[in-house]
Amino acid sequence: MHRLRGPWALLFATALAGCGHGTGVPPDAALDGPTARDAARIDAPGLCGDRVCNTNESCALCAMDCGDCTPTCGDGTCGTDEGCDTCSADCGTCGARCGDDACDVRETCTSCPHDCGACSATCGDGHCEGGDTCTTCAADCGSCATTCDDGTCDASETCTSCLGDCGRCVSGCGDAVCDPAEDCVGCPADCGSCPGLVCGDGTCALTESCATCAADCGACAPFCGDGACDTTETCATCASDCGTCTGCGDGTCAPSESCATCPTDCSVCPGICGDGMCSTTETCAICAADCGSCATSCGDGACDATETCDLCAADCGACASRCGDHSCDATESCTTCAADCGSCGAFCGDASCDSGETCTSCPGDCGACGITCGDHACDPGETCADCPTDCAALCPTGSGHACPPTFTRPTRPAGCPFPAEVVIWTQNGAQHLIDALDADHTECAEYWVTLPHVAPAPGDATGPSRVRPVPTHRPSYAGLHFMAEFHWAGWSKWRRAHHATWTQAASMFLDAMHAAGYCPSSGDSWGINEIPSGARRGVSVCMGGAMETTCHTSADCPGTGPCQPIRDSVIEVVRTLHAGNANVPPSRGAVFVVNYGQDQPRGVRGYHDYLESWLQDDSFWVGVSPHVRFWSQEVYADPRDVCPSARHGSTLAERASAIQEFTENTPRLVTSAPIAMVGPARSYLGRSYMPLMNAFYGSDGAYGHTEITLEHMQMLVTEQVVATRQWADAHAYTPDGRIGF
Repeated sequence: MHRLRGPWALLFATALAGCGHGTGVPPDAALDGPTARDAARIDAPGLCGDRVCNTNESCALCAMDCGDCTPTCGDGTCGTDEGCDTCSADCGTCGARCGDDACDVRETCTSCPHDCGACSATCGDGHCEGGDTCTTCAADCGSCATTCDDGTCDASETCTSCLGDCGRCVSGCGDAVCDPAEDCVGCPADCGSCPGLVCGDGTCALTESCATCAADCGACAPFCGDGACDTTETCATCASDCGTCTGCGDGTCAPSESCATCPTDCSVCPGICGDGMCSTTETCAICAADCGSCATSCGDGACDATETCDLCAADCGACASRCGDHSCDATESCTTCAADCGSCGAFCGDASCDSGETCTSCPGDCGACGITCGDHACDPGETCADCPTDCAALCPTGSGHACPPTFTRPTRPAGCPFPAEVVIWTQNGAQHLIDALDADHTECAEYWVTLPHVAPAPGDATGPSRVRPVPTHRPSYAGLHFMAEFHWAGWSKWRRAHHATWTQAASMFLDAMHAAGYCPSSGDSWGINEIPSGARRGVSVCMGGAMETTCHTSADCPGTGPCQPIRDSVIEVVRTLHAGNANVPPSRGAVFVVNYGQDQPRGVRGYHDYLESWLQDDSFWVGVSPHVRFWSQEVYADPRDVCPSARHGSTLAERASAIQEFTENTPRLVTSAPIAMVGPARSYLGRSYMPLMNAFYGSDGAYGHTEITLEHMQMLVTEQVVATRQWADAHAYTPDGRIGF
């Protein structure tokens, strides 16, 4: 999802705020204004949006009621299709400017190379260009960044962070310094005694054992040398506890013993045929009575008990094809018979820790690596409480706000023409928007404003995507909530660096959400920004490895398995986030889905094919249905495709229809398919789908081309709201009162 610029926050608050508190196109024309079914409720004369061009309105003040003005050169207004070169009477005379092919006194080769020509690169001219680099021209390009293993131990490097430049750290227990590799258990001389380690406190600490503290660690298991002759010990197996044996077995052949009565002490008697013992001097040929009859030989025509088709085909016949016959037949493979067909290549996920695998490259086969507090990585299992050095992102921010035990949803006034649920995704300016909505809102709507994630510090390749803290003072309007952003790409990067599961990533996010002051008990929730397009395409990826690679089976992921569908990962994350934990009560959140832009016709056919296939994946929609409240498709209307034109018409109804063709594409698709093919998707999206529309002011293409006037931008926002309301009026299916920007 692209990023919102701050100045638009106040504009958007004006467009969606309450009754008549603004200028230009009144906000209530969007959320509280009339449609075909509630026009009778309007009793205030002269309201822009009431479909009547009143005496206090004009085409310039209210195009919705009075129609669009027709620009004319000489009318005193410099219209969007006029300029200083086409209508100097309205727009004034063009002054000198870059691009007029004349290098004026205020232009240089730096400020306007089009008119004055390109500057020649010179070290010290203040511009890092041409052949300048940090090595050849530090004056223009700045000093080169220090790099580990560049042969110099710089001020920012230590023996811990860069062994190659600074050498191995010299430390040892007893040097009066508690080094990172030491602790109170291994070296109390340097690090001090561990607190709270007292025999009898109910905890078997690392310094205690069954021998030193049975009260905490339990009684020791019996062993030879503990002074007690236990039931499993004898004088023969443990003389130190049970005493020296006497009689047979004491190592001495007493006069009362013989080789017949005690061969242990007196050795084995010489072999005698018929004594029932086949001694070393007897064979089946010499003494069959003691050693048994000799086996018959292969080729004697009889398949004896000691012969098989493998050992003697002459007597037992040829063996049928089977695993182990040293022939890899058509029905065998390396998986079903490695003895005949050879071993399959080792891969991560085969439940065997092979020579090329480690706990780092394949924890599924080799087990998880040990966790070390102080390694500057917040690993799964570490928290702010037990390792604040690594997990500072999870530590409470100290906002001081106490969450209420339960949430009471605000009561909307009776007779609201359009009760709405409004979700607003922001990147910058969120606080301005929150303040504006808190001061000027409609009580017919409930709002959720996302607070963008905080990326890890530069150079931190393994840190989690931090959760932005909520403001110190919560809004006074009970219907205005915060939404913590779960940044999919950021948490995917953390998960891979730590060989963690998506469940572990979502659990750590919940801890960070609690530390940042979010209160689901006050209506706050979470939003995933944004699940990748691979979910729509049904792609599977290898769960391990530093880079995300696609796969079909775990055999495609040697050392980086297992192979898991992205859709299964989405279900795993939303299930964990919805469940909450001991500090975060359950809450259903939002999912933002990346989409094509309205001005990107190429690939739309393929997009539709993938979307149709996704809508038929019943297991996915059944999986996410209980956990996600808002399923939001990014549909940013482009002014070039919806503003008044010969193509899209000049009336509000025509422009609303052009908007709906794009923003309501998913509802159109799912309702047009046979119910037997898309039943779970239609049922779920019918109560959860929310179009995430365009309120980005000044975009040069990523959000459509919104480099338009502020008045036109406000009209675009308003008309998208009107289009959504008209769709809800005319269709029993979504989006009801769900609107996103």
